[in-house]
Amino acid sequence: MVLPLSGAFADQGKHYETGMQLCQQTNGVTAAGKTVDLVVRDDRGPSSGGLSRRLTQELILRDHADLIVGYSFTPNAMSAASLLTEARRPAITINAATSIITAKSPYFTRISMTMSQVTYALGQWAAKNGIKTAHTIASDYAPGIDAETWFAKGFTSAGGKVLGADRTPLASMEYGAVLQRAIEAKPAAIFAFDPGEFSDARRPQPRRHGRDDGTVAILPVGVMEAHGPHLPIGTDAFIALALSRLTAGYAGAAGREALVAPPFYWGVNGVLADFVGSFRARPQTAAMLLEDVIGSLVGLGFGEVLIISHHGDLAHNEMIRDVLLGQHGVGVRWLYTPFRWRMFARLGMTGQEPICAPWTPTPGLEAFRLTGVFGVHADEYETAAMVRYFPYTVDFEALRDLPPTALTAADLPRWRKGGADARALTPDGYFGAPNPLDPEFWRHFDETAKIMAAAISRDRRQAG
Repeated sequence: MVLPLSGAFADQGKHYETGMQLCQQTNGVTAAGKTVDLVVRDDRGPSSGGLSRRLTQELILRDHADLIVGYSFTPNAMSAASLLTEARRPAITINAATSIITAKSPYFTRISMTMSQVTYALGQWAAKNGIKTAHTIASDYAPGIDAETWFAKGFTSAGGKVLGADRTPLASMEYGAVLQRAIEAKPAAIFAFDPGEFSDARRPQPRRHGRDDGTVAILPVGVMEAHGPHLPIGTDAFIALALSRLTAGYAGAAGREALVAPPFYWGVNGVLADFVGSFRARPQTAAMLLEDVIGSLVGLGFGEVLIISHHGDLAHNEMIRDVLLGQHGVGVRWLYTPFRWRMFARLGMTGQEPICAPWTPTPGLEAFRLTGVFGVHADEYETAAMVRYFPYTVDFEALRDLPPTALTAADLPRWRKGGADARALTPDGYFGAPNPLDPEFWRHFDETAKIMAAAISRDRRQAG
């Protein structure tokens, strides 16, 4: 299954996954005498065609999938079409609604609908219910064009008149000009279609957010650092990004709009700075860059900026603390640093300071089976997150037979000195058990995001 399980449409993907699991719980896991195993991958929703293609290839070649189910969005389905044809693998689209999808591969079928079915009927209904003129606004990509075209056909066939039509860039959040044109045309109604992916700010967003609209910017912070032979050097930033996306999605569902800023990769790397693949940034340099990034977000009009940092180097976290202390009540707070490393305590903090957005971990965050191996870096926690949220970055061949380290908490102070000590203790760049024992361990991060989203949503309600 290739589903959106993080980002703005995570809730949709989860419904599909839960539905399939419920079907198996009710009817069993066999069909026509064959056992059906569900292998789930996260394509993160719209604008992730490249990732969707890679995940499809992985399911076919590595997992030997007999049937692919998913593709909630048209670009994701279209990107996988040629792979399905070449491999002769049938695929079922569960939501992607552009009419042409099934023509892109003879192995595609759909169980939902087409955009033309929905919008043609809507156009006819509008004209037959007293709406005689309309202006259309649609995102300039296949589903948007389909929606615009078939609404217009249905509307005009029932006696309506389209006064004007505008197409907006897929990445745009600026609708002022097109709305002005629509207003000037004086239609009885406006038909609009866009994919809605605004909680992921990986693309430039030209709209300026007002300080009073309640939108919070979430800034993922990490470093570029060696993470063993099995995980990418961007692991800390990737996990911060995954937590940011999850938190934004859950906050949005609770009524608190959040936008995820591009990740900040250039934190302070001390312990593993001498390992191949690690990047160095002096604390002063990292601090100045972080200040500039925060300043840019504040300058864009965000009344609140929240930091999610997934990196345990003390110097890195001291840098973040000092930057936030220097913001002088601008509305910038620290939402997350990994609590399993007791980072706030190491900084002489409680997590309740004005520079923090407080929340309390629950026992449920640790309700998972652990290996029992002491670990702090590129271990089962981080592997679980990367396999779940960024599987295409994981070297599964290297991971398969990677043994756990035999280190204990007593080795930690020496390891944290970095340099020759870190190389002697962890020559392969990991500390702990790389392979998770519990296949559901990734939910530790999902549950963490739910708690953080509830906290920032509650803050907004109390402030209102």
